[in-house]
Amino acid sequence: MGPNEFWNGLNNSWKQAVDNTCFFWNLVKEWVSNLLEVGTRLSKTERKISKFIDSVNLTEKNLDILKQKWENIVSTAETNSPPQAINIIKTLESTQKWFSNLEKQLLDNLAVENIKKISSELSFEAQVLVDILIRNLYERTADVWFLATDDDICKFLTWDKNQDSREKIEKRLNEYRDKYTVYDEIIILDTDWNVVANLNKNNEIIETKSTLLQKTIENDADYLESFEKTDLINFTYKTPLLYSKKIINPETWENLWALFLSFRFDDEMKRIFEKLTKKDDIKVKILIDDNWFVLASSDETEIPTWIKIQTLENNEDFWIIRFAWRDYLASTKETNWYQWYNWLWWKGQTMISIDSAFRELENNVLENIDPEILSWVLKQSWIFCKDLGDIANQAEIIEKELKRIIWNWQIISSPTKDEIIDSNEINNLDITNENKEVIFKIVEKFRDSVYNIHNEIFAKFKSILEKVSLTWETTSKTFKTSIDNLFETIISSNLSEVENASKLAIDIMDRNLYERANDCRWWALNSDIRAILSKEKLEEFDFAKINEILEYINSLYTVYSRIFVYDKKWIVLNSSVLDKTDRSNIVWKTIEADSQILNEVIKLNSSQDYCVTPFVNTSFYSWLPTYIYHASIKDIKDESRIVWWIWVVFDSWPEFWAMLKSSLPDIKWSFWLFVDKNAKVISSTTPNYLIWWKLDIDKKYFLLEEWKSKSDIILLNWNYYLMWITSSSWYREYKTTWDYKNDILAFVFSPIWKEVKIEKKREKEKIIHLKHITNETLEIATFYVNWKIYWIESTSVIESVNAINISNVPWAIDILWAINYKHNWKDKTVYIIDVNKVLQPQEKIEIDFKNKQIVILNIKWEFIWIVADDLEWVNLYDKNELKATSDTWLKSKTWYVKYFTNTWDWSDVPLLPILDWDIVYEIIKNDL
Repeated sequence: MGPNEFWNGLNNSWKQAVDNTCFFWNLVKEWVSNLLEVGTRLSKTERKISKFIDSVNLTEKNLDILKQKWENIVSTAETNSPPQAINIIKTLESTQKWFSNLEKQLLDNLAVENIKKISSELSFEAQVLVDILIRNLYERTADVWFLATDDDICKFLTWDKNQDSREKIEKRLNEYRDKYTVYDEIIILDTDWNVVANLNKNNEIIETKSTLLQKTIENDADYLESFEKTDLINFTYKTPLLYSKKIINPETWENLWALFLSFRFDDEMKRIFEKLTKKDDIKVKILIDDNWFVLASSDETEIPTWIKIQTLENNEDFWIIRFAWRDYLASTKETNWYQWYNWLWWKGQTMISIDSAFRELENNVLENIDPEILSWVLKQSWIFCKDLGDIANQAEIIEKELKRIIWNWQIISSPTKDEIIDSNEINNLDITNENKEVIFKIVEKFRDSVYNIHNEIFAKFKSILEKVSLTWETTSKTFKTSIDNLFETIISSNLSEVENASKLAIDIMDRNLYERANDCRWWALNSDIRAILSKEKLEEFDFAKINEILEYINSLYTVYSRIFVYDKKWIVLNSSVLDKTDRSNIVWKTIEADSQILNEVIKLNSSQDYCVTPFVNTSFYSWLPTYIYHASIKDIKDESRIVWWIWVVFDSWPEFWAMLKSSLPDIKWSFWLFVDKNAKVISSTTPNYLIWWKLDIDKKYFLLEEWKSKSDIILLNWNYYLMWITSSSWYREYKTTWDYKNDILAFVFSPIWKEVKIEKKREKEKIIHLKHITNETLEIATFYVNWKIYWIESTSVIESVNAINISNVPWAIDILWAINYKHNWKDKTVYIIDVNKVLQPQEKIEIDFKNKQIVILNIKWEFIWIVADDLEWVNLYDKNELKATSDTWLKSKTWYVKYFTNTWDWSDVPLLPILDWDIVYEIIKNDL
């Protein structure tokens, strides 16, 4: 081989490297172009808000430092690189441009997702605030209707209004208020503006001049709702919320009286605010009317009541408003109408100071999630944010390709002494031995000259490559950390949304069942029912009259499927039925003697006592499970004597389902469950979990204390779900006076993705290389196989390529694959070996060529490829530090290792093996 052939071969290697670099350059240009066409664009408002986000500002600062480093590298490369490296300089320029655009994309998405998280919280809390209130007020409309038609009250009003009769009616009204503790005053007035009865002793009124009385008398609707100052309420300076209805004389049908119920508005708002406020919560929640006045505030020192405040129009999720010389992020929500209830057009609003909105709080909902599952979820970026998923994927591709290009340029720019001239080809020349000896000397001299030129040209270039590699490593780490933090923000935001919804569901349930406990005790006090059941003997018309009363009550309170009464022999004597198609007859039916609840029923003494059956199947509810509420009915003349009991059968299936559906956020494929502490489902929004089925998940999730929550990501039915659980608590006196305990859990499941096999990726072995400064050096290329580091002399390496177009060799063992490889512009089929089968035969690992690096070796003048997990670096090492494996015992244990070399003491691996690829190759050939 003469000088021309040598230079041609060397130039071909350069051209091959240039081609590979150009491929990467085009890849970067294409990605930059795509970034310019798509991606997140911040609005003017979002741009303003982003300046207050600490995580965005910190990331921007770190990226600016990296940006400056890239600019310095490009500048240095342009002045100190050899001419042949022009394309890698172009690659660096394109990488710099890509970095600049990726930086903008990342920062924009960081801003958007942080804003989305806080706006979601603001929006949800504003919606919950107004929706919880409206559900409570809806119950009040039934109360005022029922109380205005109460027989005892109507009878009292038709009799002489002496002091004794007034005391009796006020006692009855007190019984009502004691059960329905949402009222602080109940007033009855006649049409002459006089107060007939009232309960609050601090509310000293005799008559009224309020126009509310006239409006109530003239109102033909079911009730009148008012929120205004009136002389009817003088025990507080606050504006009262009143529900009123005219009372009709049952004998003459004249409108002679009016009933007013004063709702404990401030107390109720305080309770709602407390339930919605987390630890260290700095948001302010307010209720506003249609004129933008604040009716209630969770923090009156910051947002006082009865001041006018800016609200959002068109139901925007969030906006910036100005209040008291400060900017706030705010969300305003109208109510989702509940049933037929048409109310006062109030709105809920949540606000937070913009300079405090993105303050990091201690509550981290991700810290208790299984690290392996969380790691896998964080890699499924495209599920949560397509733009950021693209960024993460492209950053990984760029990193892989850039690392491969740098590694190849290191190999190409290395002094490959033993492989520049193939001495075997010289031996094959048809010349005399004397001429061969002369040629060898000429080639040797020529080769030494080439080395000197080569080393001088590329000394600075290798330093640049090292800076590129280190800077990219820092860049990659910064992007990965930022993207991981961003995905954690997104997942945390989704979990927070699910958390709020689960708390809403359980709160609605507690409030609803509180009303049920009140109803059964109040109806047990009905004078007509008590008078009839106090008789020694009941006639047929007595049963008909009681049935008429029960049917009337049931028609107003449709949350019950049945209301019935039974005697001391546990025999049902009368019953209403809400569903007229229900033909089942429970009258004269004996209640099961072994029922757990009967022992509790006989203990009911006072008018405040009640008990509830467990959630079990019952014949009183078509053999479906439900709750049945019980209260005692006392003799009309002797209140110490219990004569009968009343049962109300809660219509659990539609009512629980409605509670769940009304709380469910708009998340596709999500489902909700109410579950008891024994993991039995009592309500569900999915056919996959029917009532009474068991929720088969870890028992730890059913051990939550009252009003405690827990989040997790779990595998359920071959799907991964974001899950949030909230345990039931209390509402007012319900479950707080130890008269009843029944813990229910609200489960919310929001799907992430189908089940996949989560593989525990091995961490790279961390290597700290020794520094070598001698003339006797050996250049070593390093790479990872099964994430263990291996070394090989760079003279055996040609280059690294992409793992594409690989096929099995049908007639070979499973350590071989074949690929068509173009080298020096010539196609050649070469073999890829699974080195892991040789180096780590005990490991059973299937090769997935995706995201792998293929390293091409020239072993004994044949091309062989190996599959590597990753590439590291090409370094010079002191030959004097290398330890040959000449020892017989050591050689028997490490038969494929040629040398060992030391590393720093704090490396994961104290000795690094330099492979003897001649031996490895012989082993493979023998296996074939």
